[in-house]
Amino acid sequence: MKKTLLLTLALLSAATALRAQSLKDLLNSSAVKEAVSALTGNRLSADALPGTWNYNAPACRFESDDLLKKAGGSVVSSQIEDKLADYYAKAGIRSGSFRFVFAADSTFSIASGSRTLSGTYSLDEEAQTLALSITAARTGLRLATFNTHVSLSGERLSILFDADKILKLVTLLANASGSSTLQALGSLSGQYDGMQLGFELQR
Repeated sequence: MKKTLLLTLALLSAATALRAQSLKDLLNSSAVKEAVSALTGNRLSADALPGTWNYNAPACRFESDDLLKKAGGSVVSSQIEDKLADYYAKAGIRSGSFRFVFAADSTFSIASGSRTLSGTYSLDEEAQTLALSITAARTGLRLATFNTHVSLSGERLSILFDADKILKLVTLLANASGSSTLQALGSLSGQYDGMQLGFELQR
């Protein structure tokens, strides 16, 4: 009788451990992680940011659905992104030659062809904002600070600037001012209030 009881307890303990292990495996499965990511919006974390992010396409977003509707909907967003792709290309921002590199020590660089900007960054995980402070390589003086909005979708990262700030960044990257391309970009960025422009990047 005692042996039977001990055997029963051992079997119950093994079954409980097996269920716990199975549950742990289930919770760690990629399917569950993808489902949780879909529900939480796949927020960018400090651990996920470090690495090299290559330019994939322009990005455009309106701060609210109301502003998007006033601007004319997603068709207008697509048209703006098409124009941005052209302006970016003329300013040297192209796939294969433009990238952001974030290091774990809160430093970053932006490479555009032979031009490189660098500085420090700070990610607010709660607000999903990324502050970029660009400094001069030789003197360390601050050239510009940008407060951006970020979103992560799988392996794609969007970095969006308030429309009136994107011109300043592109001017720094192109190391020029007053060109027809920059003037056109400035005109585009001033067309709609509440519009954010930037880059879609991919690892």
